[in-house]
Amino acid sequence: MFSEKEINEAASVGLKELVENLGCQPKKVGINEYKIEGYGGLYFNSEKNKWHCFSNGSGGGVIQFLMEVEGKNWKDSVKYLLDNFAYVTGYDEYLK
Repeated sequence: MFSEKEINEAASVGLKELVENLGCQPKKVGINEYKIEGYGGLYFNSEKNKWHCFSNGSGGGVIQFLMEVEGKNWKDSVKYLLDNFAYVTGYDEYLK
């Protein structure tokens, strides 16, 4: 499916970049801390690249963010990140 390098590359995509790419405008609420309006207490730390939703207790990294917010499964989340943000050598071979 995906190599370890591809998974690590997908997981290293910046949350702030991803959130903005999805059309959200994160509101800065502290040093490296942002809130995403309209998502029931969803905050993320751009330095740690982690998020947490206080309304349902979920959280994690960028892959889990796409799974939670966009309703994607794990495979589709990794593929989305690789297709839109990552530059992994050899990933094109997977798409063929």
